[in-house]
Amino acid sequence: MIFYFTGTGNSKYAAETIAGYIGDRVNPLEKALKVSQGRIDIANEDYLGFVFPVYYFGIPSIVEEFIRRIKFEGTPRKGSFLVLTCGGTTGNAHGIFKNLLEERELKLDYIFAIDMPDNYILLYDIQKSRQQKIQLDSADIKLRKVADSILSEDRGNHNDITGPFHSLVTWIVYPFYRRGRKTSKFYSTDDCNGCEQCVQICPSETISMYLKHPEWTEERCIHCLACIHRCPQQAIQYGKSTVGRGRYVNPNVEL
Repeated sequence: MIFYFTGTGNSKYAAETIAGYIGDRVNPLEKALKVSQGRIDIANEDYLGFVFPVYYFGIPSIVEEFIRRIKFEGTPRKGSFLVLTCGGTTGNAHGIFKNLLEERELKLDYIFAIDMPDNYILLYDIQKSRQQKIQLDSADIKLRKVADSILSEDRGNHNDITGPFHSLVTWIVYPFYRRGRKTSKFYSTDDCNGCEQCVQICPSETISMYLKHPEWTEERCIHCLACIHRCPQQAIQYGKSTVGRGRYVNPNVEL
């Protein structure tokens, strides 16, 4: 059983690819939060896997919520693994997650990280399509190696892209995510056609429609940016940060 969280498809693609190699199945993390009633039986599972992106050298808020709210019953027969997806380096995201699991008396047997095209257009534009393809092709090779390590029971921390001073970097940067994630700068332009896709895909259910335009109804959200990247009209912006910048969705998955 592999749980994943994704905004623009990278982590879903990674989870589905690994699942195909090791003969497992995937579950969207936010869906599991709604239907699990707080308990998930993993005693009959070969693996317990987690795949999600790195945010501010830490973990998405919904991942922490998931681990704190769900009681996992039993132990997977062949171990637990984490696969981080990121645009560059991971910092100490794996350490934060490992500690969370240990609080729930779960052991993390394998740790991996895969660099994939970045989507954080609040800071910078997305890569050109050719660069994206090169990075995705490279990710395919790395994902096969991840699966091979799991199948061969090569346990341990295989994350070699933590970056320098990774614990310090996370300690400095990650609090900006925890205290941030504000929704006040999200808005839709006149290009919005009222299709409501943003409402349907928002994992935190923060968006509602008012006069055929989206409104962000909570002070904070996950900041996965799915609403921005997956808007078919490219009508959603975040202040001036995203104006004129491209959009990214992993081309290898259906979202």
